[in-house]
Amino acid sequence: MYTLISLLFFLPFITAEGVSSAQNATNFALLYGYPLLAFQNFADQFLEFNATNYLINTQELSSPSSKTVSDVQLTIPELPSWEFALFSFYDIYGDNYANIGTGNIDKPGRYLVQRRQDGTFDFGAQSQGGSQYVAKVTSPTSYGILLIRWGVNSSSINMVHRFQAETSLISVNSTGNGSVAPSLPSLGTSAIFASKSMTPVEKALQLLARYERWNQLETEAGAQKVSRLLLLAGISNGTYSRPSGVDLNVANNSVLQAATAAAAASANNEALNNGWVMTRAGGLAGNFNNGTAFAYRTAIASGGFLQLSNPNAVYPSWVNSSTGGNGLAGGGEVTLGPNDAILYTFSGKPALEPTGFWSLTAYMGNYLIPNSLERYAIGNRNAIAYPDGTPVYGSNATHADGEFQILVQPADVSPPTNWSSNWLPGPSGGGNISVTLRLYGAGPGLLSGQYQYPVVTKQAALTNGTAATSGGGNSTSTSPIYTGLASKENIASLSVIGQILVSLEK
Repeated sequence: MYTLISLLFFLPFITAEGVSSAQNATNFALLYGYPLLAFQNFADQFLEFNATNYLINTQELSSPSSKTVSDVQLTIPELPSWEFALFSFYDIYGDNYANIGTGNIDKPGRYLVQRRQDGTFDFGAQSQGGSQYVAKVTSPTSYGILLIRWGVNSSSINMVHRFQAETSLISVNSTGNGSVAPSLPSLGTSAIFASKSMTPVEKALQLLARYERWNQLETEAGAQKVSRLLLLAGISNGTYSRPSGVDLNVANNSVLQAATAAAAASANNEALNNGWVMTRAGGLAGNFNNGTAFAYRTAIASGGFLQLSNPNAVYPSWVNSSTGGNGLAGGGEVTLGPNDAILYTFSGKPALEPTGFWSLTAYMGNYLIPNSLERYAIGNRNAIAYPDGTPVYGSNATHADGEFQILVQPADVSPPTNWSSNWLPGPSGGGNISVTLRLYGAGPGLLSGQYQYPVVTKQAALTNGTAATSGGGNSTSTSPIYTGLASKENIASLSVIGQILVSLEK
């Protein structure tokens, strides 16, 4: 379980060979710019208040800035060794180009956040030995997002609130020189996104026209090619004009086909075991090969904008069965009937780093599922139990590591008492759901497939009249279930406690 803080920031400042016609260039431009719809949806919650470069807690909204911002200084307090705290930086297309905190540069102190210099293509987090800063975070783009994730449970929530209060963000004088990007609110992108006269395709292209000048590709050769293609597609000087003969429906269909193919391509996914797969490690997950895997980036943005790079997080998806007739076939969302249950049989505790944590979250239509327990995710920060009733985690956990199960069944069908701690409620009366497994601070065994991932099965709901104990259960159903290749990272499994919109001008 975790709390999520988000920060939108502003930092002043392809492989597309063979694309020559205006139609093909438009197809490419839409594929390239599609994630901006997700970015704008995220950004508008800040732009409504002109609240850039402010750490915003839910209890009180900071006043908007009236001064020009240069670089930004982020100060992180001293944290206990057991606390999970991850500060993740993204460009406007959702590329997770840098992380500090757990599993990365992980020291208290001050961090400098700045835009890369004109004509340079170095970005990321670099330690600053002997400097006033612990590290410098260089953004490849002028605008972007910072998400701050805190590990939390019921006993640590007040302490996490204190850590939040001790985390600060201030503007400092710029350390470099370069072109001056306009303030984010002045771009007029919110009006484009809110327009009722534009289609989503037109909005994506207009947003790309406004943002592209200040948010170019992360590689020099790629940036030059992209600029030429966008010009051919009708994007110039901050505006988009559709070239004669270009069919936007053709462009949209082209993007859908490319993104769907990229999400399903075996080259982009790694098979684990028991029917689970994950995004290929080594640069594609979250980072999208330094922002050049355009089709895969668009596929992720459509359902899981702001995916973390691994091993900071792993989002494995269950796509088929390895249990013969007792499993479920790969497909779309699972239909959880009013008297159905889905069992996740874990071979043992997921192999995490010491501060890592995992969670299983159920959604209905991309929303958390209401239930009287107010339990929306379940994992190693919950009081789950082994079949004999002893705790899997916690100070009283003395059982040798072994098999345990998580039960997903409707909220209005209470399971036997010995299942209550391992129950993740689904929608009352049943419905179409998806279930997402998240693993933060993943150990090597989770990436290599050495860890045996859960066996997923479907059966009749467990009730007080069912002769079963925790850790049991069989399945004969072949109903489809599929959690998706994209994580729902932008829909936090716990409440969002604080948010920041950052804007850095040169």
